[in-house]
Amino acid sequence: MKLLRSVFTFFLFTTCILWGAFSLSGQVKVDSLLRLLSAHPQQDSLRVNLQLQVARAYLTSDPGLAEYFASSAAELSQTLAYMPGLTEAQMIRAFLFMQRQQYEQALALYLNTLAVAENNQDNFHAARIQEQLGDLYARLGIDSLALNAYQRAYSLQQRLRDTASLIHLSGALGNIRIRQLAQKPPSLRDFSQVFELFNQEFILASAKNDSTGIADALDNMGYIYLMQGQYDKATWNFSTAFDIFQRLHLPQRIARLSYEIGALLLAQGKYDDAEKQLQNAYQMASEQHDPFLLMNSCLKLALVKAIKNMPDEAIFYQNRYEQLRDSLNSLQQSKTIAELLGQYRSQKNESLIVSLREQQQVQQHIIRRQLYWVITIGCILLLIAIIAVLLWRDNQLRKKHFEELQQKNQSIETTRNELEQKNKELEKLNKIKDRILSVISHDIRNPLASMEMMLELMKTGSLSLEEIANVTSSLSESLAETNNFLTNILEWSKSQMHGIQPKPTLIKVKDIVLENIRFCQWQAEKKKIQIRYDVPERLQVYADREMLRIILRNITTNAIKFTHENGHIFIGAEKLNGMVKIWIKDDGVGIKPADRPKVFGMENFSSRGTANEIGTGLGLVLCKEMVESHGGSIWFESEENKGTTFYFTLPAQPKPATEEG
Repeated sequence: MKLLRSVFTFFLFTTCILWGAFSLSGQVKVDSLLRLLSAHPQQDSLRVNLQLQVARAYLTSDPGLAEYFASSAAELSQTLAYMPGLTEAQMIRAFLFMQRQQYEQALALYLNTLAVAENNQDNFHAARIQEQLGDLYARLGIDSLALNAYQRAYSLQQRLRDTASLIHLSGALGNIRIRQLAQKPPSLRDFSQVFELFNQEFILASAKNDSTGIADALDNMGYIYLMQGQYDKATWNFSTAFDIFQRLHLPQRIARLSYEIGALLLAQGKYDDAEKQLQNAYQMASEQHDPFLLMNSCLKLALVKAIKNMPDEAIFYQNRYEQLRDSLNSLQQSKTIAELLGQYRSQKNESLIVSLREQQQVQQHIIRRQLYWVITIGCILLLIAIIAVLLWRDNQLRKKHFEELQQKNQSIETTRNELEQKNKELEKLNKIKDRILSVISHDIRNPLASMEMMLELMKTGSLSLEEIANVTSSLSESLAETNNFLTNILEWSKSQMHGIQPKPTLIKVKDIVLENIRFCQWQAEKKKIQIRYDVPERLQVYADREMLRIILRNITTNAIKFTHENGHIFIGAEKLNGMVKIWIKDDGVGIKPADRPKVFGMENFSSRGTANEIGTGLGLVLCKEMVESHGGSIWFESEENKGTTFYFTLPAQPKPATEEG
């Protein structure tokens, strides 16, 4: 309840501050905020919000003061356990680190703050942090991590319906996609999806009357025209966007456009104009500390200088480009490690974070108490020295004892986790054993006993030829059913013990369906059941052939089992959203509503068929595990006394290498 009140107070007060200061600008706004802060000396969440407002007001004009107020807000928020304020303060500090090119400190702070936001289920701040992480990765040219961060932010902002962020994220995602396409041969570049992102950015920005978003969308679409060789359209887009950015005084966007216009002029063979624009982009990127734009500007300038027969300057820019590239590569490698550590920290449970926070507060209390005593008896220098030594020794002992206790706790926790894992494995093995023994004792022993009795009757010689033929037919059916039981039991046991590891290949669906119909035909003919199918001739599925056989066989024999004589079974398939959907429909007895939750369950669930057929209850469980091991889904629709349809999906094609990675 206290946390909810704090969050409510934070947003309410922040809204009031923004509303009251909206009409102010520049130093007037800062002075007003400082007066409010001076008039509110209480150490509470309202003071934190004021400090944050002052820090944001100083972000561009005085980064040093912005850092001071953000740090003060972070310290007070930590004392108050006021998590929204702490998160906001750390985001401001991380942004300042990034502006000062202290990328490792910025990334570490972003990741730690993201861990806190996620553990507190604070989607509002988590989305903003992911968005700023994407900007940091993009600035360093780490496209894979930038794409991942932007996509997570986009998903969160869609749920939060933050249009301003969605405008920025649409453009940012499109920029990453463009850079990926630029690495492919021109014949393999498909700009349709990227253009759709920029078009979405333009529509959202127009609806919100966001001039920055509109100009950014025009800039991005102009870059696509440039890559496609449509120079007239690219020129119009760049010029329009440039005018808007100049009117809004956005130097970072102007720097990027100068680079893009330079690249356009270079492609048109206008080398002098291109050199001027690229030189301007180089100068602005240096002032704004944008390493990625600076590196690209150097590469284009080296090319222009070489074309204009200026070898010394071309070599200078080429060497500068290589230095920047090596520096970025070094940063990218360290960022990958930091990202993994951040992911590991985000998986920590909330209780550990609370415990660490409490320990930190205890340490802060100890430090404040030590400082109080030192100041109180400061006039006695000798006594100060003695107390300082004693306190240092006490602190070292406390630290040593704390580290020993922490190591013991970690050892106990590790042992407990190992025991829990082993217990879970034993429980799983016991369940598998009980299930197998239950099936063998109830569902396989009975058919074997029946077969033994039939053979004894045949050995006595008291049966007529007609009776022997009937007995032989029954023996054949019992053997087939028992073989099916054993196959399902062995496959299920193997999947539980070792896990299902499919070996998929491209399979023609019609061939495997016909093979399945031939396999089940004798069972269908016995009950005069007609099996029909409708499968496209060229339809293919990417799956393990043996597993697909088992899935089709189990569902089809199950349909035969619960269909009356003279019934019908239909098998169909189609391609849907990159997957192949296969269904098997019967007009049998259907599934009772009370039994439907048990169909794919682990408890023994097996009922006799319309001709008193029996089963293990494992067939559909095995089908579910095999389908899901391919990344597909399985479900059914049933109406009692009218029939049942089982559906399942499997991939139509192998996943691209980028998705698998």
